Amino acid sequence: MQIKNSGVTKFIAAGRFSGSANVAMHQHECIELVLVVQGECGIDANGERLEGGVDALYMLPPDTRHNQINKGHVITDFVLFKSPDKFFTAKARILSVAGDRWISRWISDILDLHKSSDNIAVQADSLLSALIDRLKHAENNSASQQKMHPALVSAVRLIESDIAKERTVQHLASSCNISQSHLNALFRRHFGCGPLKYLQNLRMSYARKLLAEPYLSIKEIGLMCGYEEVNYFCRIFKKHNRTSPGSFRMRNYKK
Repeated sequence: MQIKNSGVTKFIAAGRFSGSANVAMHQHECIELVLVVQGECGIDANGERLEGGVDALYMLPPDTRHNQINKGHVITDFVLFKSPDKFFTAKARILSVAGDRWISRWISDILDLHKSSDNIAVQADSLLSALIDRLKHAENNSASQQKMHPALVSAVRLIESDIAKERTVQHLASSCNISQSHLNALFRRHFGCGPLKYLQNLRMSYARKLLAEPYLSIKEIGLMCGYEEVNYFCRIFKKHNRTSPGSFRMRNYKK
């Protein structure tokens, strides 16, 4: 299939691989993202071996000759698209998206769109644009974490692994083998706030994204963000955003 050059992001195809047989060497004229949903696999990309398990995302630039070597039964989701974004002109690489609900969810949504209809261009292209922005953010975060104190990296990963779970500074510090005062100091130096405020900021950011869609009730969104009492969630949200969840939804719902 010949793909003409274009200045816009354009969806090509998507699908799911499920099995234990290896995938032979092949290449595409477009960009390919491969997300490991289950199991472990390796990819030889232009002679370099990359390996990952669940939540590993392989990013393969155009014309990258690659295979897929599976370690037992593996499920991978793949998306093919073209984009002028220079983010994808670098060599093939792997990014862990563990703890990021949006990247895996949007890839799944693109697959569902592809299955449901042939007339999905606008929706798929919009999702791809959001996905690319999220990937940039995730990779920048990964690079930033390499410069952080190891205990701070561990604490951030623990918090982000489940933002709905209740945390205490004492438990975080103990889990990261560091004193509470030192952990607080690291958070304030790097993020400008303590660990519990960092968690609250993540919860509010997630709540705003969920409120932009009509599918969940405010109570359900509160629960997904770690607040069992809807009234308490509403108070925290209003204090943080200067508006109620209901008002925020009415202004920001994406019709």
